[in-house]
Amino acid sequence: MSIIKPLHIPGKRFVLTKNMILNAQKETISGRQAAKWLKVSYPTYRKWAKYYKIFDEHKNQRGVGTKKGWASYRIPLEDFFEGKRELPTNYSGKVLKKRMLEEGYLQEECSHCGYNESMFDSEKVCLNIDFIDDNNKNISLDNIRLLCANCYLSFNGKFPKSKVFCK
Repeated sequence: MSIIKPLHIPGKRFVLTKNMILNAQKETISGRQAAKWLKVSYPTYRKWAKYYKIFDEHKNQRGVGTKKGWASYRIPLEDFFEGKRELPTNYSGKVLKKRMLEEGYLQEECSHCGYNESMFDSEKVCLNIDFIDDNNKNISLDNIRLLCANCYLSFNGKFPKSKVFCK
């Protein structure tokens, strides 16, 4: 579906039709996302949605904020874990580790020995992501763990090719 651009009428900034707002509401989960989808400011969206008396119908019912900026376009990690999507080829273990830590899927400690001492200059714990079955395409929660350098070496017999533990 193509996005219809707001009409520009002299004396008024933008005119949003009721159909434009309804289409935006159908495609999004909150008013802010609908405004972004229409490529107008939130106050402009709110003004026209209230004018057509359809603003209250599209409030974020869950009460949970939506991610802003580029993070709102991230693929949910659940899609990878459930096998709905494959991990992109340019998706590094470093990025996967960072997202899993940020979103609370993993604790920042070694899954085997519990090592969790951070470096004094970066406040990060030197851990590497490890796939239990050695298949980095198998992205499931029970196949992923974080290991310190000692445990990684003892389980795999070698250090990872990337040699990136602390990044």
